[in-house]
Amino acid sequence: MTRLAAVFFVLALPIHAEVIELPRATLAELACAPAIIPTPSHEHRHRHVAQTLLSVPAATSEAQTGVSVLQAPQLGTNFFSASSRAISPADAAGAAGPHNIVSAFNSGLYVYDRSGNPLSNVSLPQFWSDPSITSGLYYDPRILYDRFADRWFVVALYDNNFKNSTVVVGVSANGDPNGSWSRYRISVGSDIADFTRLGMSADRFIITANGATAGTLFWSVTKTDAYSTLTNVQTATSFDTDFMPVTIVDNSTTTAYLVTNNSSGSAALWRLDSGANKPSFIATYSTAPWAELFNTEIGPEAGGQRMDVGDTTMQAAVGRGGVIWAAHSIVSTTAPVHTGIRWWRIPMNGSAAETGTIDDPTAATFYAFPGIAVNRIGGALISYSLFAATRFPTAAYAYRDPSGAMSSTGILKEGETPPLDARWGDYTTAVVDPANDLDFWTVQSYGNSQLWATWWGEIRIPAPPARSRAVRH
Repeated sequence: MTRLAAVFFVLALPIHAEVIELPRATLAELACAPAIIPTPSHEHRHRHVAQTLLSVPAATSEAQTGVSVLQAPQLGTNFFSASSRAISPADAAGAAGPHNIVSAFNSGLYVYDRSGNPLSNVSLPQFWSDPSITSGLYYDPRILYDRFADRWFVVALYDNNFKNSTVVVGVSANGDPNGSWSRYRISVGSDIADFTRLGMSADRFIITANGATAGTLFWSVTKTDAYSTLTNVQTATSFDTDFMPVTIVDNSTTTAYLVTNNSSGSAALWRLDSGANKPSFIATYSTAPWAELFNTEIGPEAGGQRMDVGDTTMQAAVGRGGVIWAAHSIVSTTAPVHTGIRWWRIPMNGSAAETGTIDDPTAATFYAFPGIAVNRIGGALISYSLFAATRFPTAAYAYRDPSGAMSSTGILKEGETPPLDARWGDYTTAVVDPANDLDFWTVQSYGNSQLWATWWGEIRIPAPPARSRAVRH
């Protein structure tokens, strides 16, 4: 969604937010829920606002790392996910489990088996159906699969005519996303929230959103509460906007990390301690600066129109083995103006970081809307959208192997036709496959004759050679 401008004064939120529990239900039961009357969408306001610059101590500049080109890893199972002529954009969130793949879009939740066969779907108003809610808008969903608990956790935002936003949460009873879900509404207070982000540590889920009268709003939920009955949600605030919570994929730490950036070339590492009313700064890193554009239509497209390339705030962040990987779009500061992807590899202890860029200096190809995931051998997959005058909007990816070599671009789904809307969405998703902790799954939008269409794909990574153990004689 478009970002909301921040007005700088202290917002007095309670340390514990009000939680309303909704009846538990299966997806089949929720699919029978009635529709609600939609209210004006956040998605088409197209508010072009300046990004808040972070006030953090100066840091040593980290040079961009060089890369060598490898062949893109093989695309395995891949399939059509969903499309829409009524709701835009997709906001393509998703998660992979050992038996199911789940999409969470502005149009609803979609469940598939791992071969891509559709099993069920519900709209967001159906999923969070509540007899007291007869109108309004659900938007910006995010979803995670916690492989250590075999549970799914999904969040979104709700408001009615831009008033009194609510965070809505769903928690599966087990690893079957078609089964029973616990559902909750969490009060935001008098503020309007926008652009949900979701991450998790070994013991907590962290939800963030930008506020209309504050920078960032935070909600912290322990897994113990989420997986029983959610009653205790701690809140925090910050003057700065666009905090991206880190998802710890190896269950290695209970520290809740967050990352931010700004166009001066900086990325900053933060943490949110349990019970804290604001995040704590850890370190900042600097590289080449970039320009700012917000939901601006500059990306070329074969149909002749210009596509929305999103903005330059942190789009995705994951951590494992003491390292955080993050990615966001950048805009060139020199002609020809174009967009690329900046990735970061940041040690959790705040020591020296690496950063690099996926970019076409000729501006023949624009890169935007990155997702990022990391596997057990330390390889990172970066998903992104491609825009070019010679092709329709295309879903793509690249892989950085454990040695530091970056692959060429792999194509998840080539664009087919000009889309009906230039508004391309706010995020794509890449996740490591919990079945082997080596391969990846990614879901992204691509150009077709709808407002948007989305495609899932499995990215297969060759298994590392088995280690041989020397025998002493």
